[in-house]
Amino acid sequence: VIPKRDGLSVLEELKKENINIKSIITTCINSVDIIKKCMDVGVSYYMLKPYNLDSLADIIKKIDNKDLQQAITNLLHSLGMPSHIKGYSYIRDSISLMYNKPSMLGAITKELYPEIANMYDTTSSRVERAIRHAIEVSWTRGDYEVMEEIFGHSVDYDRAKPTNSEFIATLADKLRLEIH
Repeated sequence: VIPKRDGLSVLEELKKENINIKSIITTCINSVDIIKKCMDVGVSYYMLKPYNLDSLADIIKKIDNKDLQQAITNLLHSLGMPSHIKGYSYIRDSISLMYNKPSMLGAITKELYPEIANMYDTTSSRVERAIRHAIEVSWTRGDYEVMEEIFGHSVDYDRAKPTNSEFIATLADKLRLEIH
């Protein structure tokens, strides 16, 4: 309890100041009006008490994952990767997997491709080929300045595009640095 204020008034003040933070409200008040006010000020999730810590942990993971997926999508679009090709979805999920498990970097063909293949009911070789194609499309259509910003001075159109693992690892690492 905050003297002369409550959590909702703090969130309203943050919104007025254009400070956007992720927030979860935990309360025993089950009022449609209060829930609506919370959503209006940008509350990510409204959770009624009592709850267990595992439920709270699951909610936090879902909120983080939604933010990560949006960041990955924005990044791929900024690189000029069209979302209608199969490799786009494979890359998006590969970046997410590598973001959450950086040890996959050394096991692209043994762990990452098979896991993506399993998710999409296809083969590892098709996943690898589709990712390579998506990178090729992005590399030829994408904005050179954005690519140089992300991949550094290694971007050279006369040289070969990055390998699948370089591409995925670089983007996962960039997101890991930006989000945390």
